[in-house]
Amino acid sequence: MEFYAKISHEFGNGGRGLIFPGRVARTNEPSNFFTSSGSLWEVSALFFPEQPLPIGIGGITLRTVQANAALTIKLLDARSLDYSFNKITLFFKKRHEQL
Repeated sequence: MEFYAKISHEFGNGGRGLIFPGRVARTNEPSNFFTSSGSLWEVSALFFPEQPLPIGIGGITLRTVQANAALTIKLLDARSLDYSFNKITLFFKKRHEQL
């Protein structure tokens, strides 16, 4: 059993923590979750420095102008660690409209 799994079984699982939809941003993501979207997204990241978007938490930003954009996050089998959740926190920069 890997070190983290041993600690989780002994002291409790603190949760998956921060995730980012890497596949939607056209980059890699961990193997224990899967993200997808049929919407169009702009990406800015430390590894795409030519993009004009600000770099967000985790070093990457997604932006869409589609009104009904959707993003799917699917948790995959985590080898006996329970990463289920019933709440998310979304970090975003609110766009300021000019009147």
